[in-house]
Amino acid sequence: PDHYKIVGKYLLEAMGEVLGAALTPEILDAWATAYWQLADLMIGREKQLYEQSEGWTDWREFKIANKVKESEEITSFYLAPVDGKPLPTFQPGQYISVQANVPALGYPQARQYSLSDQPKPDYYRISVKKETGINSADPAPAVTNPGYISNLLHDTFNIGDTLQVSHPYGDFFLSPSKSDSTTPIVLISAGVGLTPLTSMVNTLTSQAPQARKLHFIHGARTSAGRAFKDHISRLSELSSPIQATFFTSHPVEGDKEGVDYHHVGRVDLTKLNDKDLYLEDAETEYYICGPEKFMTDVESSLKARGVAADRIKMELFGTGGVPH
Repeated sequence: PDHYKIVGKYLLEAMGEVLGAALTPEILDAWATAYWQLADLMIGREKQLYEQSEGWTDWREFKIANKVKESEEITSFYLAPVDGKPLPTFQPGQYISVQANVPALGYPQARQYSLSDQPKPDYYRISVKKETGINSADPAPAVTNPGYISNLLHDTFNIGDTLQVSHPYGDFFLSPSKSDSTTPIVLISAGVGLTPLTSMVNTLTSQAPQARKLHFIHGARTSAGRAFKDHISRLSELSSPIQATFFTSHPVEGDKEGVDYHHVGRVDLTKLNDKDLYLEDAETEYYICGPEKFMTDVESSLKARGVAADRIKMELFGTGGVPH
């Protein structure tokens, strides 16, 4: 909270330098009042988050217990706490911050990654996409390219290495009140956007008996780039309430329709009927994660078929809300 005093002091002084005489005492007082109203809201919200963390408010050391290649692009990292203490649970869909030391820069860098498995007491799992065309040995792109740290994880971090990890946070998660209900759930993703939704499906399918209708819909450029395909397919084969539909933009020779994919092209809900989307149930919830335009297109498609906005949840891999 003390940092807000420093930010406020220099923000208001900067206004004076830029505006000069135009920054009258009345305008300065108004801006100071507005700043502290916003600061107090943020300080209060941060206090709530710290209280929810049960004492874990700073970085905690984790080791990479396992590293599993899930597709041509995505690798999972199993992160276990070095102190061996049981991990707090989290809401399926939330993320952690991971801080990695970058010797070439001389300081650590933090990035956020969705948790991709159900809550476990001994590890957290993140599944990270490696962006192509980035040289992790060159520190130049580190500041400007959001894929730099992900490449570093893929290329230089191995089993046994350590990372700093934050407590799980995030406002995109499976509705807690619905976790043990029979309300149908539709999970719609593209690319690496499937990670928080995989956490959701793993959590839901771990509950017995599995009575809830669940449809996992995913779009990928290629079948080889799709993570967790076999896992999701196996879940749908073992449990009748679970459906899986895969869209592949560019099938290759050897891909089999009905096995490797169900539809050619990007995710297109018009190729699915009302029954597939559980539209007959007025309480069905829809969780969407992927590129911005993908999410807004899916949202528009659902609304056009009568789905209320409050039943559509979306996650943006970035700051702010989903832009419309």
